[in-house]
Amino acid sequence: MAFFCEQEGHMLRRRVLRLGLPGVAGVFALVAAAVTPSLTSAQTPLLEQMSPNQLIGAVMGAAPVQYSGTLATTSNLLGPASSLLSSLGKSSTLPQGTSTEEVYRGPGHDFRVQVLDAQSERDLYVNSRAAWLWSSSGSLAEEIVGSSPAHTGSTLNPTEMADRIVAALSPTSTLSVGANTYVGGQAAYDLTVTPNQSGSMVKRVNIYVDATNYQVLGFQIMAVGSSTPALSVEYSQISFAAQPASLFDFAPPKGSTVKTVKLPLVMGGSSFSSKILGTSWDSVAEMPEKALTQMLGVPAASSLGELETPVKVGGVAAELLRTTLVNALILPNQKVFAGAVRPSVLEADALAGMGG
Repeated sequence: MAFFCEQEGHMLRRRVLRLGLPGVAGVFALVAAAVTPSLTSAQTPLLEQMSPNQLIGAVMGAAPVQYSGTLATTSNLLGPASSLLSSLGKSSTLPQGTSTEEVYRGPGHDFRVQVLDAQSERDLYVNSRAAWLWSSSGSLAEEIVGSSPAHTGSTLNPTEMADRIVAALSPTSTLSVGANTYVGGQAAYDLTVTPNQSGSMVKRVNIYVDATNYQVLGFQIMAVGSSTPALSVEYSQISFAAQPASLFDFAPPKGSTVKTVKLPLVMGGSSFSSKILGTSWDSVAEMPEKALTQMLGVPAASSLGELETPVKVGGVAAELLRTTLVNALILPNQKVFAGAVRPSVLEADALAGMGG
């Protein structure tokens, strides 16, 4: 999530980085919760007092441990846009609603994610030799190439993801340790990250850390003006124990279709690129309108008319699309500015792009 650079002063001089659209989606993607944590006990565990730096250091220095658990993701990222998309018979590529996955961490780089529903099974297998995606629906096996299995496992490790996020955000955030809690049946610390940049729609991020093994058990993103999480990813149950090696081995079953996919994986088949304006919490993606509609799964931006608010940018008519966390400004020239920022930030970036 390479959205975080050293902050610059004037809006017209906002730093520009170029990267693919999947990375943008991933932020809001690492980037989903309309409930208080069902994983939290009413009791508060008594734990050794730790400062934010001590807790971060413990997480970064924690030894790998084996475990199995159920990871629950609850998303309210789209807010009212979700109901409109449903009425249009469309589904967004952004996470929405609630889903669960079984997660297994073995020795070394062994890692597996399993998604089960009534009709099918989907799995990600990672070991020291290969990485595979398997879908029982259509009997499709896809080998992931372009990066070593070790790197693939590392990229998907929640602890390492949180390390990189916290390290990148620290210069523009206030870090604190909140009330102790329980997550997934484990006593946990609450590392709270609060943006210092006033343009952000993120009120705070809570990162829950296991008090025994210092593994990340989940996180929540709270949006400005909301009392429920916009995105919650937490273990509903987790057990730290050795896992059988057979869990991480995969060979395509006889008769299955075998394909090869290259990293980085492209979200929703998008081939659009975007520019990232600004820094850290105030980051904004500048992209073509087709990229936004593809992410939302609609044929055109006009399909979202009920959610749009007419605005003026430098005397030019535009449309503002609001969600729980992410806002988007759509200009007549089919250029879009989007980010987890207040509309005023989007309008300033659009105006700067016009040379105003």
